[in-house]
Amino acid sequence: MDSWPGKDAGSGFTTVGVEGLTQAGSADLLYVAVKNDNPFATALPGNAVYAKLPAVVQKRVFALDPGTWFFGGPLSAQQAIAEFLRVYQA
Repeated sequence: MDSWPGKDAGSGFTTVGVEGLTQAGSADLLYVAVKNDNPFATALPGNAVYAKLPAVVQKRVFALDPGTWFFGGPLSAQQAIAEFLRVYQA
C-alpha cells in the first residue's frame, strides 16, 4: 500500500484538489461526506482526472459514515476503526 507523499497541515490531514489525489498511487480512497452534499457521488464522477484514479478504476472508493469524526480522541478513533472494518469486511 502506498503512503501519502504530501505534507500534512500538522493534524495528520491534507486538503487537496482532484489533481492532488493522483499522488495517492494505488491507495484506496475512503471519504466522509454528508449525503445531501457528496461530491464523490455527484461532481467527481464526471471529472476526467478523478475517473482515471486507480482507486476509482478498480472500484476501491468507500464512503465512511457521515458522522465519522477523527478529532475526538479514543472514542473517535474507535468509531473510525469500526467504519474501516465495516468497509473492508463488506
